[in-house]
Amino acid sequence: MVVFASGNYEGESDVSFMAGLPELYPQLAEAWIAVGLIDFTGSDISSAVESEFTLYGNKCGSAKEYCVVADGMQVYGAAREYTNTYASGSGSSFSAPMISGGIALLAQAFPNHTAEQLTDRLLASANNTWFTPEGETTFTTHGNSITHGYHSKWGQGIPDFYAALTPITTSSNPSLAMYVGASIQTSKAQDLSSSSLVGSSSYGDAIALGLKGESTYAYDALSGGFKVNMTSLVAVAQQAESLIDFDRSFSTLGLATTPTSNQLQLTKFNRVISEYKNGSNQTFNVTMGAKTIPVQSFLASNIDPAIDISSFSTPYLNQSGGSLSIGAGAVYPIGDSRLLLGFTLPVRDSSSNVQNENTSMTASLESDWNNNTTTTTLLSGLNSNASGPLGMNGFGALNMTDAQTATKFIAMKSQSKLTSNVVLTVIASASSSSSSMPSESLVRSSDDIRSSSLGIGATKTNIFGNGVLSISVSQPDRVSSGSLNIGIPQLSDSQGNITQTSKTVGLSPSGRQLDYRVAYTDTIFSNTAIRLEYATSTNANHSQESDLVHSGFIGFSSGDLKMGARLTDQRNSNRVEMRYGSRF
Repeated sequence: MVVFASGNYEGESDVSFMAGLPELYPQLAEAWIAVGLIDFTGSDISSAVESEFTLYGNKCGSAKEYCVVADGMQVYGAAREYTNTYASGSGSSFSAPMISGGIALLAQAFPNHTAEQLTDRLLASANNTWFTPEGETTFTTHGNSITHGYHSKWGQGIPDFYAALTPITTSSNPSLAMYVGASIQTSKAQDLSSSSLVGSSSYGDAIALGLKGESTYAYDALSGGFKVNMTSLVAVAQQAESLIDFDRSFSTLGLATTPTSNQLQLTKFNRVISEYKNGSNQTFNVTMGAKTIPVQSFLASNIDPAIDISSFSTPYLNQSGGSLSIGAGAVYPIGDSRLLLGFTLPVRDSSSNVQNENTSMTASLESDWNNNTTTTTLLSGLNSNASGPLGMNGFGALNMTDAQTATKFIAMKSQSKLTSNVVLTVIASASSSSSSMPSESLVRSSDDIRSSSLGIGATKTNIFGNGVLSISVSQPDRVSSGSLNIGIPQLSDSQGNITQTSKTVGLSPSGRQLDYRVAYTDTIFSNTAIRLEYATSTNANHSQESDLVHSGFIGFSSGDLKMGARLTDQRNSNRVEMRYGSRF
């Protein structure tokens, strides 16, 4: 770059001959800065007006589009006449070195910029708010552009190096952009603010830890590259609002909690739009927007209503086809057991658009399903969806919208009445997932992701008469192995070409969450009941850095009156409710 003082004669309508050399040789203009001499008499440049500026040098004139001004009046510095002497001086020759120093900072901050790109950045970010522009210059780098107003007297204004060193945006480019392709020119811009990778709680802190220390780059309206920590693009799974489901605890106040056969819950399924029966127990159901019939049955409590089986659910058991999906399921009795089959498929709307890409096929065998002593269920299935595995999702440059993911899983549930008043429940599941590469994304693929969950609970009745005590310990679904392959774009070169390094992220989190729950329900009088609950978690969200999480519930019911309160570590999750109903 060439920085040239424009001259010190305010009566001249143009810059000096040398400062305006690009007028004779236009090819010089792309990396040429002419610097004029002004005196600023105001107190705050950010709110300055034109009357606070006095021009003491040549006007920018015909060089207005590559000209700036700076206060070079009474600058105190080293003098050339004498050794070890400092003195004050004025002139555009004092203004120009200030600009040269700022350009050195820009060159350090943007090492991939050419002299032309640095010139554009300096001029496009100059402060011109204190005068009315007479025209505009359009600065373009790698297809991105920005306009800036100039004046024949003041040029592009006063260089603002803070603005030049920070992202330059426009209304059409309001955010920094990320590029997932081989160059800025040929790639689709993805907003940095909209780019994120969201892992479900099964991954815990694994993705954030795997990308720790990794950096990529995002670009402004003039393709200036700014370093971005990859961990800032990862949304770590947040702690659940509470370990205790207030609505469930509140609704069970005063209800019977004695272990019993729960056949009704296992024959009445959700969102059934049509049912066909062949004989007494053989049925065929058509559902809309629901989990498959085998999964619905698996998540129902066979014997023990005091244990909430649904709280042991996992991402693959939670998957449904969405609100616009159709499913079918069949139930075949086999002696004291029964076989359940089910599937869900996406449907198309009136415009033939697929509303949801999720499909599921499941089968389960329930042994002694209507037995009030012992029952065991084995469930297996295959889920396919056009997004990430185990509830992972991505957006913007990390989108996973068209990744094809397949998840195979198996689960077991066993409930046994050990004595007349003690019921033991054991539930476990395991899965294996992998996904293909989504298009136009930094997420390339995921390989052999394995996860598992485990829970055990026991209920004892007839404590102090009518009391019911339930205890349980569980490990929510946790990834034990697998990897995620991510491309990390490096800083583009001066031509806008981008190379990527490949990063393989291990998906096993640092900790193992364990949930402990205890609940006690008792009927004090014939129509009065109380419920007390406490739950705590260690290594919440499978992170060793997590603090203990606590939740508590106390409830009271008498006749048609119910009152309940939940207290947690998070104040916004605390809840108190009272209801009263009367029948007529």
